[in-house]
Order: sequence, then structure tokens, then C-alpha cells
Amino acid sequence: MGRTFICPNRGCPFKRLFSCLEPAQADSLGRARLGRHYDPGEVVFNSDTLALAVFCIHAGRVRLTRPTRGGGAIVVGVRSAGDVLGFREVIAETPYQASAEAMAPSMICEVPREAFLEVVRENPELAQRLMKRLALEHIGTETQLVVRAHLDVCSRIAHLLSAKVSEGLIEGGGERRPVVRMGREEMALLVGTTRESVSRSLKKLAQRGIVRLDDGAIHVLDLEALQAQAG
Repeated sequence: MGRTFICPNRGCPFKRLFSCLEPAQADSLGRARLGRHYDPGEVVFNSDTLALAVFCIHAGRVRLTRPTRGGGAIVVGVRSAGDVLGFREVIAETPYQASAEAMAPSMICEVPREAFLEVVRENPELAQRLMKRLALEHIGTETQLVVRAHLDVCSRIAHLLSAKVSEGLIEGGGERRPVVRMGREEMALLVGTTRESVSRSLKKLAQRGIVRLDDGAIHVLDLEALQAQAG
């Protein structure tokens, strides 16, 4: 289990989501939550276990995986600062559908189930915001199914990179262009192909001047061309 920390109110990435709470509701939620540091590889929660808490990523990156029949696991998502994990299962009263594992040093706030549900019941605006998040996740899942079924590997890679840029999961490079940092194996799992196919597709995009590859970083040089490749 990760080391505890006190979540700072200033600069918290969840201010926007929870800004609709009344002062008393915000205080109640603040007292209930517990912040923890997680090292890479540490498990935040496991699939098929009771959903007893909601997890808010304050900093870092988390990989979501679901088990397969063969005993392996498939990546179903990557989440970062500002994302909330487990709220679907808490609301639906089901076990966690995926396992969550820190990919990088991460700071994550844990909010007990009852404390979270209490503020959702008391604040309709928060409920609407969570419904919007669920709707967007559902739309994204449907889009991913279409992408895997109808696009070639190069277009799937372009679609993934375009999505990361639009989601804001990027870093500013020295040239002030979007920079996506993601391992080849992770990309392969997300788009449903092999690591070798990912490398070949990235090289093709680089040869066309759409991206530049540099020490694991993917610099997006031509976003319009990337989006066109993504269809």
C-alpha cells in the first residue's frame, strides 16, 4: 500500500469537478478522503473486488487492465491527473471491473464509497457532471470498437495519438508542439496489435513528417495530417 499524503486544496485537479459542492459538502468529502503515494507497479485496486472507494488521481498515470481467460490481462485504458476511478462501480454497486496499477510515481486520493455517494445524492450538479463523464466514456468505447474493426494499424495509431492530444494528456515540447509519451507495448495493447507493428507504423508517420520520434517521446509535428490519417 502506498505512503499517505495530505492532498493540497490549492492546485488540486478535482476543483473543477467538485466546484459545485456546498462548503459543508466539500469539507465532509475532504475529511473522508485519504491521499496515498504509489510507486510504479503498485496496485491501486484489483478487479472482481468490492468497490468500497472512489479514487481520484492527483498526479501520475494509472493503467487499467482486465483479465483474460488465458490468465493474462488486456489494457483497457490509461488514466492520469484529473481522472476519477471506480465511480462507475460504486454507483452501480458492482465489483471493480478492471485492475488499476500505477505506471509512474502517483498521488491518488481515496474517497470511501458512502462519503462519495452522500455528496452525489445531495448535489444534483455533481450527479450531472458524473453522468457526462460516463456518457463520454461510453462514446469513446464505441469509437474504439469502430476504429479496431475498420482502420489499419497506422490509422489506429494516428487515432490514438490524436485522442491523447485532444484529451490533454500531453507534455509541452521545446518546440511548443504536443508530445505524447507512451510505451510501444502499451500502445499495441490499446489499439489491438503487436509492438512490432506499432514501431513500423510510427516510422511511417515519421517518414511522412507527421511525427518525430525521440527517446520514447512522440512529437506531433503536423496535427492536421495526423487527424487525417486517423480518419
